[in-house]
Amino acid sequence: TVGWGLAIAGFPLKLYNPFFLACSIQSSPIGCTQSYQATPENPPNCVRGDNAAIFQFVTWWGIIWAAFVLMTYCLVAIYWYIYKREAKTARYSYNTQRAQNFQKSRKFAKQAFLYCFFFFLSWVLVMTSNIMGHFFQTYHYIVLVVATIMYSWQGFFNCIIYLRPRYITYVEENTGQGLLSFLNLR
Repeated sequence: TVGWGLAIAGFPLKLYNPFFLACSIQSSPIGCTQSYQATPENPPNCVRGDNAAIFQFVTWWGIIWAAFVLMTYCLVAIYWYIYKREAKTARYSYNTQRAQNFQKSRKFAKQAFLYCFFFFLSWVLVMTSNIMGHFFQTYHYIVLVVATIMYSWQGFFNCIIYLRPRYITYVEENTGQGLLSFLNLR
């Protein structure tokens, strides 16, 4: 319901405008002076999307950063739970098993770190280009291209991270077999 409310609110406020290769919450024309930036010498001159930057930062980036913080918190909480369970189990294990202690929490920590890292990497360039456009009224082509590539590859990175433990297990069980064998391409 929050998403629908925010999406519908953008229509009467005329916030949806073209933004390079996409349609976005954006002022039009790009680089116009919005009401919150206006001075007596430089009055607002946006045709559409006045104060779109405020709406965009609160809704779009606020939600993305909230998702990132919530995801990181949940993954740390899960890691801590696994770690505490392993610590309790280690108290009752023999010395021969102590070498394998905390193995599950380490594996989970690596997976969680990779997931958070690529989520952040996928969004940081998009945010950088957005901030450059809003605050400095400059758009660098290279940043936009790399941001578009990284943003669209987020699902690919998730797939690689998801398949990583299965690939490691496969390589350990089938020495001499490679990636093509794992993917059943050979």
